[in-house]
Amino acid sequence: MMNNEHTSKQFEAELEAVRARVLQMGGLVEEQIKLALDALISGDLELCTKVENNDHLVNAQEVGIDEDCSTIIARRHPVAGDLRMLMTVVKTITDLERIGDSSRAPWKYAACRASRWRCCANRSTPLHAWIWRHRRKSCDATSMSTMSSAVCCAS
Repeated sequence: MMNNEHTSKQFEAELEAVRARVLQMGGLVEEQIKLALDALISGDLELCTKVENNDHLVNAQEVGIDEDCSTIIARRHPVAGDLRMLMTVVKTITDLERIGDSSRAPWKYAACRASRWRCCANRSTPLHAWIWRHRRKSCDATSMSTMSSAVCCAS
């Protein structure tokens, strides 16, 4: 019995570590979006370069979390809620990585049209607010340990 209790605690710790890494990845993607939109609005080429250079960090996070989930599934054979949570994490990190990739579009446009875009940059402010609002809802739901709520809020 003592061994099962330890295994259960270890399993909970593994699930919590995955959850924490998803939140960290979400924060990194949030920062990427913020930098990309700031680069778009300001036409700052240094911000464009920073977004480009940080993209590999998001990709590495996705690969690492996916490997962690696969290892947990293979070693622990989770069922019911735990398995659903892990599968939701796998889908969530894929979406976060895609969102991170899409943050490159504004900075690419900003880099190509830096001086011309500044004159109409205020048009992107409602988009910036919308993205920020939905990202924040998703992050808040995830931090409350309700991964399914996070997925629902993000859509």
